[in-house]
Amino acid sequence: MPDVSSGAVVPPSRRAIDRDASSGSLPRPLTSLIGRESELAQAKRLLQGSYLVTLTGPGGSGKTRLCIALAAEVAGDYPDGVYFVPLAPVRDPGLVPSTIAQSIGLQDARDRPLMEHLVSQLRERKLLIVLDNFEHLLAGAPVVTELLQETTALRILVTSRSSLRVSGEQECPVPPLAVPDQRTPPTPESLAACNSVRLFTERAAAAVPGFSVSDENAAAIAQIARRLDGLPLAIELAAARVKLLPPEAILGRLEHSLGLLTGGSRDLPDRLQTLRATIAWSYDLLTEGARRLLGACSVFAGGADLEVIETVCDAAVDIGLPVLDGLQELVNQSLMRQVQSSGVPLARYAMLETIREFADERLDQMPEADRIRAAHAAAFLAMVEAGGRPQAGLATKEWLERLDTEHNNIRAALSWYRRHDPPAALRLAASMSAFWSLRGHHTEGRQHLGELLGLVPDASITRVSALNGAAWLAIDQGGYAHAANLLGESIGLSRTLNDMVGDGIATVYLGRCKMSSSGSRRGRGTWSAASRSSARRGIGRRSRSACFTADWSRTSPAGWMPHASSSPAAQPCRPSSAWHR
Repeated sequence: MPDVSSGAVVPPSRRAIDRDASSGSLPRPLTSLIGRESELAQAKRLLQGSYLVTLTGPGGSGKTRLCIALAAEVAGDYPDGVYFVPLAPVRDPGLVPSTIAQSIGLQDARDRPLMEHLVSQLRERKLLIVLDNFEHLLAGAPVVTELLQETTALRILVTSRSSLRVSGEQECPVPPLAVPDQRTPPTPESLAACNSVRLFTERAAAAVPGFSVSDENAAAIAQIARRLDGLPLAIELAAARVKLLPPEAILGRLEHSLGLLTGGSRDLPDRLQTLRATIAWSYDLLTEGARRLLGACSVFAGGADLEVIETVCDAAVDIGLPVLDGLQELVNQSLMRQVQSSGVPLARYAMLETIREFADERLDQMPEADRIRAAHAAAFLAMVEAGGRPQAGLATKEWLERLDTEHNNIRAALSWYRRHDPPAALRLAASMSAFWSLRGHHTEGRQHLGELLGLVPDASITRVSALNGAAWLAIDQGGYAHAANLLGESIGLSRTLNDMVGDGIATVYLGRCKMSSSGSRRGRGTWSAASRSSARRGIGRRSRSACFTADWSRTSPAGWMPHASSSPAAQPCRPSSAWHR
């Protein structure tokens, strides 16, 4: 069987996975790795002898940084590539398979379940998959086991605060960095080989050029490293303060903050309490407006650009200063990062997951918390609905790339609406169906639409669009009988509501369904009838022709028309997929 998930004729060979996705998959660190030589060597040995290695440790211990360094070092051992899968923004364990598939450039298959398709493409490949931040998705760990059991050369490297507790797992703890020995007098010479001090010094020098350990500040720096237990993230946050305070003053503020938090949650590990105390100390140094902005920004899964952040704040919360000024303050205090995403012209602002968790706690304490979360959902609903119901039937490249970047934010919005406003969730899901089809998220899209159609039974034009979208996705995966039932309901409902566009779209889709299920000769008759019906309902000739020209190639004996690339990002848009928006 040829693989048809990407919209191109791809034999069951090594073409189905996007090899180019590997080259740009591994993040490129902008700072050096300090003091992890022994841990790197140990993890490399474990990976050579085990198919599943999990780097474990508290938040901020440097698991991701070590994992990236390890993956880069062993990349030459994996001819089929190294793929980095960021899981921090994902909240549903059921999305682990689709997130992996998306990261390796593999779309959902039309003719088989996603896991079966994923296994079939990975079975004999020698590649490394890096699953970063798995701790909140432990219910999805059996997916990892299944992938390893059904493949011959796949290896998986995981970072998590907790082990996955599955068969064959080799745990590799990532300890904090070594701290200065209290028995040795702190001098520049005695501290030169201490890794926690080296990290503090290098990061401080990045903030204040020329900064170094001296006889005057050596004792304070050594004590800072000890007070922070050598935790890399805590040390980096403290080092960023040298722009404002000398090490002696930093130590005084740090000790004060730790004293305030000694009565905190006793069930947290000591080092995690230290990290929380360090983040809290950085938080306390912010202006009130920047504090409120940090809490508001915790709603964004994977970050957001300035325009979207301003939209949410303008609608829900007064932070007391311009959003751009607040973001600059957060970046300067190392609580947010400015990052650039491919395909998106605007810079994005994001925070580490440990900081986001802290910020989310602060959001819960804000009286505007519900308004902020509602504004976040509304902003992404508006973004998805921006294309409306295009008559030309073309989903633009810009729209698709924007939704690619914001997919985790849209998932968060959909989850919020499902709990608080199910009709709006149905609107969002209906509008997402074109994206889900074009980007290969068929299983995810069908699950959302199926659940929401059951949750919101009211007759509406939104329901017509959702039925049409669900039917299109069902046809994508060969569920012709189910699609026909959905379209039958859609046609009846659209005529009751006098929704001529929805009726015409459903009729065209029904023609595609019959073509796909019954063969080309009978399908040509169906095309003629559907074309005449859709013309009466306001679907233009150009759009009808585009739909059936695209779909005739899909249902002909030769299968899909070949495209130049099997990469989802490089494929031309299938015209009719956007009609049901």
